[in-house]
Formats: sequence, structure tokens, C-alpha cells
Amino acid sequence: MKKFLVLLLAFCCFFALAACAPAEEPAPAEDESVAETPAEPIVIKISHVENENDALQVTSLMFEEYVEEQTNGGIDVQVYPNSELASDEEALQGILLGTVEMAIPNCAIMESYQPSFGITNMPFIFKDDDSMYAALDGGLGERLAADAAQSGFRVLGFANFGHKCFSNSVRPIETPADMAGLDIRVMNSPLLVSTMQALGANPTPMAFGELYTALQQGAVDGQENPISIFYDYKFYEVQQYLSLTYHGAGIGVVTIGEEFFNSLSPEYQAIVEEGARLYLVEEQRRIKTESMSQYLDMILAEGITVTEISEENRQLFIDAVQPVYEQFEATIGADIFELAQQ
Repeated sequence: MKKFLVLLLAFCCFFALAACAPAEEPAPAEDESVAETPAEPIVIKISHVENENDALQVTSLMFEEYVEEQTNGGIDVQVYPNSELASDEEALQGILLGTVEMAIPNCAIMESYQPSFGITNMPFIFKDDDSMYAALDGGLGERLAADAAQSGFRVLGFANFGHKCFSNSVRPIETPADMAGLDIRVMNSPLLVSTMQALGANPTPMAFGELYTALQQGAVDGQENPISIFYDYKFYEVQQYLSLTYHGAGIGVVTIGEEFFNSLSPEYQAIVEEGARLYLVEEQRRIKTESMSQYLDMILAEGITVTEISEENRQLFIDAVQPVYEQFEATIGADIFELAQQ
């Protein structure tokens, strides 16, 4: 009887302990998979000042589609044209502060960070598009990219904004003498200020977003920009004369924050670089070049007086700006001039 009671007590204790023990997790079936929660996409905000019709915006949207598709949505590209996010100056500041990831400003805006970028705004520095592309895609571009990196910017390439012309509301411009006394808006660049002074005009540095109103109200007489800008921003509504001086190259620098770029995986870095090359550089240049004759036709249809510049008068402009070369050679660097003119 005692033996029976001992066995019964042991039996009860066994089940009590088993009830208190934690239950084991059932092993998943061999074909069962556990889904991973997708990470939040990396946002790349791109800022530029061109409007929705410009080649730069068209190709920025191509870049957006390419990067998002190649990363399977891992990167979310957000394009802000028409200074919606920031001016060029503010966008570059935003890159350094981490509030903007990419920007495509005119190279003149980069002068305040790296004086070597002034070479792209030297008047008549490139004889044609082919020589300009050869320099920007070669030794000159490599040097500018290395300089930009010192200020926290990674250069992904150079876009073609179109060659600059003068417009004004006072008189046709055929020679430098016709520019005497005209108040001409320029970007905030010492080099561009000196160029206008060499041509006899009164330079007025001003943000692009303020330009139309300034022209409309007569705060300035004229401005310099490619003809695509002249038409897309309807400057023909407040300007009567356009002179095809083609005195300077409008070059955009496709840039991304160095720190942000380095935070991307190598795979994402390669996709961003390839997308920039394909669309923000090569395709942008192609579309911009092919659209120039169409823009000129549309400007003429608006009744604007368009003045062609003869080779003889063009040489007068070239001669007039030679002091600018002498003034800025030391600042920009003689070696930079050599790279641009090889």
C-alpha cells in the first residue's frame, strides 16, 4: 500500500511539472517562408530652376523612372523644377545641410565654392558644342569634379542649358557699343559682373526667380540666357529685342551630396551614376540641341525683333571681353584655361 502511494505521488508531480514547463514553438514546415518587412525607400530630392517644358525637366523625370525601376522602389526620386524647392544657391546649401540630395544648378553658382568653375562662364571660351563636350567629359570635367568634392559635392556630369544671348527692352544689340548703359541682370557671379562691365553694360546680380518681375517693372533693361529660357519663361512678354550673340555657354552641373552618395550601397551608387549619365547628361544634351531651331521659330512668331550677329561684329565682342581673361586667369588658374581650350 505504501509503495502504491509513493508511485501515485511521483506520477502527480511529473504531470504538475510538465504543465508548468514552457511550450516549445512548433517548427515551420519546410516550404513555409517568413516575409520580411520592406525598408522605407531612400528619398532623393532633385532641385533645378528650369520649368516643366525644358529638356532638363523631361530628362529628370526619365532619371526618376530609371532609378526607381532599377532599385525596385528602393530609391524614391522626387523632382522639383521651376525653383519649387529652392533656388540654385539654396539647393547647393541644402545639399551640404542634408535637406536636398541632388541639384542641377548653373556652374556659375558653384563659383562661390570653387573658383575653378568660373571657367565655364568665361565668354567665348568654347568654340562649339563638340569642343565643349570634349572638355567637360575629359580633363576639364575631371578637374572640376575633384575641386567640387573638396566642398562636399560629387559631380555626376554636365548638362547643356544652351548658349546665352542678350535680350532687352531698349534697342537691338549688334555690337558692344549697343550695350552701353543698359542695366543687365546677371547671376551672382563676379566673373559675369566683370563681363557685363567689359561690354559697357551695368550688371545687376539678381536671383532668377525675381527676373520676370524686374523686367516687367523696368528695374532692369535686359538679361542674358539661352533662347529656350527666354521663351519658356515668357520674357517675350516684357522684352522686345533678342540678339543671338551666343557669347557664353550655359552649363549645368549635375551634383549630389558627397556624404549622401557615400551612404548609398555600391549597387545604388552605380544605378544613380548610370542614370545621371544616360538621362541628365547625354539625353538632356540631345533634346536641348534639337529644340533650338524650334524655339527660335516660336520666338519670331511672338513678334520679337531678333538680331543675328555677323562674324565681324562677333569678333568685336570677343575683343571687348579680353580684359576679363586677364582679370580671372590667376583666380581660376592658368591650367584650367589650358584644359578648357585643348
